[in-house]
Amino acid sequence: MEVEAFLLTHSLIRTQENKESQRYFMLAVDEQSHYAKAVDELERDATKLATDITSQLKKKKKGKPFRKALSELLTRFNALVDRLKGLNIDPKEAIAVELHAEGLERLSVPWNTLVDECQGAGCKPQFPAAGGSLFQSLTSDPKPARDLSFGFTQPQPSWDPCEEPLETHKQLQCLADKNSELARLRALDPPQLEESMPVLPKIHWFAEDKVIRRYNAVVHRYNAEASRRQQALAQLLPTNVGRLVRLAAGLKGTKFTLRGVVVSLPDLARKTYSMKLGAVPTTSLRELGQGKETFASTFYEKARYCITSYPPGAELTLKGESVGRTPRCFDAIPFGRLFEMTVKRDGYPPVGIGPRRMEPPADGAFEIHCTLRKTEEEGGGCKIL
Repeated sequence: MEVEAFLLTHSLIRTQENKESQRYFMLAVDEQSHYAKAVDELERDATKLATDITSQLKKKKKGKPFRKALSELLTRFNALVDRLKGLNIDPKEAIAVELHAEGLERLSVPWNTLVDECQGAGCKPQFPAAGGSLFQSLTSDPKPARDLSFGFTQPQPSWDPCEEPLETHKQLQCLADKNSELARLRALDPPQLEESMPVLPKIHWFAEDKVIRRYNAVVHRYNAEASRRQQALAQLLPTNVGRLVRLAAGLKGTKFTLRGVVVSLPDLARKTYSMKLGAVPTTSLRELGQGKETFASTFYEKARYCITSYPPGAELTLKGESVGRTPRCFDAIPFGRLFEMTVKRDGYPPVGIGPRRMEPPADGAFEIHCTLRKTEEEGGGCKIL
């Protein structure tokens, strides 16, 4: 039997009935499946968003119109991420393929879909398709009101940590604590987007003048940090949308001429698919062929990899040779060779990876993200996502 299909590399699972017996399975779909069409649409929308972001940032405008445009772009980006997380594979359209083991044993990946490592009533194996770890938090806290002493417009915190203290000394102490927290965030360069902004306390309209003055000073610092984060978001958004486009392209899988024979799935594979998909795929094949004819040998021989940084625009060096600035993607490279990279930017200590031998990833692509910090004590570094 010969089938033209997309093998979904993110659906790779391994069943291990005993220490000696390891079998590898991957789902496949054709171009007319609802899943493939949904991924195509997601990739088109993400590519359109990337174009719109590039166009908007080229204008280099500031003020309310720019902030509004940035907010709309962020909203579109978050909606696309939600769509990506909601992608589902219809078991009626999927083919469960038992892959030839040649070339797969060398994969060093977290087998989070292993049935023999996921047992019990709460066991729900998940295919790593959502890619949530590829994205930093892009949420932006709302700005509080300016000039309370004149406008009398109060912020709308979701929770008041100071429980609306009535005594003046408690109000002043609460504001001092918030001021210290904002000062700590302000000292971190670049802004730590994963850390939430502090919730400011509610101040009564008839609070003492010294409380209102202290509050307005804290609001000024809050707005300054919020503005700094907006600029960081504008810098980071193209990188994250680029990741989204690459992830969407990878989720469709790799088109492959599959030569196989119809077989029955083993119990462990059936259990995995039942828990993840809600049902077992109606068709299952065992891949035929050896050597270069197998999917594993074709797909896992080399990998494409992309290197990003926060903040972006850092100089990238591979094995001592400058190759441009982040974000940067490279064509497939053979495995087993020593890999060494450094990312550096003026005013930041350099960070990097290697020299080390890179193992082939489960989806055939690397995402290496480097975080730069003003001081080594702040914990900059690179990690493979």
